[in-house]
Amino acid sequence: MVPAADLSHTSFDTVDKILPTPPLFTAGDVAASSSVVLSPDSQYTFYTDGSLINLGTSDVSMEWGWVQIVKDSGFLNSIATYKQGIIHDWPSSSRAEAAAIYAALSASPANSV
Repeated sequence: MVPAADLSHTSFDTVDKILPTPPLFTAGDVAASSSVVLSPDSQYTFYTDGSLINLGTSDVSMEWGWVQIVKDSGFLNSIATYKQGIIHDWPSSSRAEAAAIYAALSASPANSV
């Protein structure tokens, strides 16, 4: 049985793909510097994903990402903005998926749905 990991003290580093040499941010920085496109009706659409590769090797890696979709833009699934990042320690595919959801929620404005 694997013990449950405490995620409350975990650092979720993010990388903004637009910058050539991107800095690393914590999840709190993502929310503070988010480029989420504001919605007039406070409703937002995000797609999230997390991945774990090379489990059991020294090359184990976990990454997460999210994209914000703009509704009613005239184009199907128009991407407004996106973020991605890496996670260290306690490799788990579920943890990578949860990190993606956490990061998207952290970037969302308060009182949004």
